[in-house]
Amino acid sequence: MSKPTKHHFHAHAALIPLLHAARYPHLSVIGCLLGSQPPQSSEKGITIDYTHAIPLLHHWTGLNYALEMGLQLVEEYALLQQLQILGFYFAREGLQNKGVDLPILIKRLQEQLLAQSKFDDKGKAKSTNASEDYTPSIFELDNKNLTSETKALNILPFASSASSDAKIIFSSETTQTPASSESQSVKAAKAPTGKSASPTRLTELIKTNQHLKVDDFDAHLEDIGARWLENEAVDL
Repeated sequence: MSKPTKHHFHAHAALIPLLHAARYPHLSVIGCLLGSQPPQSSEKGITIDYTHAIPLLHHWTGLNYALEMGLQLVEEYALLQQLQILGFYFAREGLQNKGVDLPILIKRLQEQLLAQSKFDDKGKAKSTNASEDYTPSIFELDNKNLTSETKALNILPFASSASSDAKIIFSSETTQTPASSESQSVKAAKAPTGKSASPTRLTELIKTNQHLKVDDFDAHLEDIGARWLENEAVDL
């Protein structure tokens, strides 16, 4: 019997995926969810803290090589920022939601991350306090309701991969900027600017067109100057 899971979204991890989907409402979008700690397991269940989100794709969602290139850069960035990939989010094209099948690229991302989580860089099994039964989280965004009158933060555990008692909590606190290593190619992630993860805040962001400032790896392929790893232009 699987343990109940509590998914705790900080502001950046909740708002960036929804703004990503709002920017491309008629396209599929895919992105990564990151945190500073592995899933924590106790007698009461599993707690997972998502502190940051990085948008990956909106255009080349059917190509493995684009996904692999983007994911590799996210992994390098996460290592420098002392973060780790804990899961993924996606929205379906054409404002569809609650589909039965998981997009094939998301499934491959999940399988790849699950395999990597069991071994260190020397091929030895890891020993952590993370749940041995944990599978990388997958969340489906309801992009039908991303308008200037948003009533809820529609981040939903993908139906076939979530326990029935999974609980999502949106934090009213801001995320702290992780400690960073000096690098010419990758800079520190910017923390949210004092706002909470709430429907009211998401509505404000969409009304002020902050969703149009969200970049992903696809945008980086077209414009090398796109700041898709940090998205600091978005005033959260």
